Amino acid sequence: WVAEYYPHDSAEELPDGGLRITLRTPDPASLRRLALRLGGEGRIVAPPELADSARTAAREALTAYETA
Repeated sequence: WVAEYYPHDSAEELPDGGLRITLRTPDPASLRRLALRLGGEGRIVAPPELADSARTAAREALTAYETA
């Protein structure tokens, strides 16, 4: 659904059945929120700083659920 909903530069089908989508956004935080929304079904691969930020946010969210 991401490729249908969000404007993107390219979409490539992967051998495992997944889809690699190249998105450009002036708001990196929105891409981080999208990655969190997708959970294990999506990930950011570049830029590395944004990927790290998304991983950190996911870990923090998981910790919040585990300690609630």
